Amino acid sequence: MISLIGAIAILPENIDGLSGGFIKIVDILILLSAGIFVFRHYYSSYWNKMLDTFSFLATKNTTFFVIFLIIIFWQVYCVYLLSGTSTWDWMFLVQRATTSKLGWPWPNYLSINPNNTMLLKLESMYWHLLNHPTFEHFMYALNLLNVVIIDFGTYLVWRLGKKFTHQTTAKITLILLLALFTCVPFFVIPYSDTLSFFLTALLLNTFVKIFKIHSLKNLILYGLLVGIELVFAYMIKPSLLVLPIAALLVIFVLWVSKNDQIDLKYLSLTLIWSLTILCGGSILMKNYLYNHNGIVKVDTRQALPMSHFAAMGITGDGDYNVTDMFNSVNIKNPSARNQASLRLIKQRFISQGGIIGYEKFLFHKQIKNSADGTMGWGHEVYYLKAFHSSDKIRADTFPRKYFLDNNGIATEQKFDFRTVQQFIWIATLVLILFSVLDQSLWGLYLKLSAIGFFMFLLLFEGGRSRYLIQFLPVLLLLSGLGIQNIKNYFYLKNDDGMKF
Repeated sequence: MISLIGAIAILPENIDGLSGGFIKIVDILILLSAGIFVFRHYYSSYWNKMLDTFSFLATKNTTFFVIFLIIIFWQVYCVYLLSGTSTWDWMFLVQRATTSKLGWPWPNYLSINPNNTMLLKLESMYWHLLNHPTFEHFMYALNLLNVVIIDFGTYLVWRLGKKFTHQTTAKITLILLLALFTCVPFFVIPYSDTLSFFLTALLLNTFVKIFKIHSLKNLILYGLLVGIELVFAYMIKPSLLVLPIAALLVIFVLWVSKNDQIDLKYLSLTLIWSLTILCGGSILMKNYLYNHNGIVKVDTRQALPMSHFAAMGITGDGDYNVTDMFNSVNIKNPSARNQASLRLIKQRFISQGGIIGYEKFLFHKQIKNSADGTMGWGHEVYYLKAFHSSDKIRADTFPRKYFLDNNGIATEQKFDFRTVQQFIWIATLVLILFSVLDQSLWGLYLKLSAIGFFMFLLLFEGGRSRYLIQFLPVLLLLSGLGIQNIKNYFYLKNDDGMKF
């Protein structure tokens, strides 16, 4: 509800910034829609003849194939026009992976932020696999790979939607996901956000399977699979561990309620086996990435502690604080660095006005975390600058005009784009609100996962909706359950949703 209120509050500013051209397009679409309605109503025989003429396009396979081609063409087109450079984390990693000179003032960046070492290693492997292309060519190739990752994640979300809701509901969920994320050029930002989106979708699909385990063989196989997925998820985005924690909470609920629909013995043992692999695998992976990655030596004594990010998350908007970062880095002793952050947390909590003031701050931060439907597009300093930004032919294309300014830079001032995304996001949040009524086990797991992700962002660095990307699969699947609840209310259809 707080996120919805914040999202609605953003709309007036976005609408005020709309361009005249956008208003004209909206007017034309309204008139066109009205014309189609009148024609269909008063000239139904001609309308039906037109439909018969193009009936070959209405077949399921043909429609799917045409839509798929349009989406792929759009994504590749955007990769060509919008790929570029930046001055924040994802750019630093790409530069280091391609052995370019470091483009940021901290040569020890990966010692300070070792959580990005896995992503660096993957990008370096890809660069070597492609036989050391130029930086620009590598960016195109990396972004095309990002398209594949995002599209596969989108497919996994759609598949889950079909499994737990009606087919029409799953299609609506897919349309919302395409409009909010998949067809928006986040794929030209090759950072952990998009990879985390895929990993969340993958983990959700795998967790669904472990709730059906009834044999020792499947316990071992799926436990191993989940464990490996969790190791990669943890090394890319530690916050993704919210998903297994939510699964453990579901097991607790099942145990307390004495629910006999799920074999708790096999489910519990599978998760224990998976978490054991996670613990052992993450230790081995860290040792390899930090000491033997073949790119850069990581000094973990310089790493910023979790308390540092918690201190960031309790002041201002709860977002990145460059002053905090420099202050922490300047403390050389790891224990002293952690203690300084803990003291800062206590000081900031008191300055908030204690518990009541902190609650007020959390309301504010939740809005900052989740109200922006653009998922933080253009929010970071120098978020994205496209290659060949002075090329007039490219500058006159729709993607450049819609997503970038006249200098080829992504900013928060693209109000046409922002307004469209905000309306879609508000609709999604309304549907998520209706998912509260869902009483299925699947719905419980998704709701616990969403609560866990939001709590993580409230407690640690957040302050921008870019961090929502990692758990968009959870939110979009919840919106699907919301659609299902609305349909059930109006059509009085009761589905047995207790089964995984």
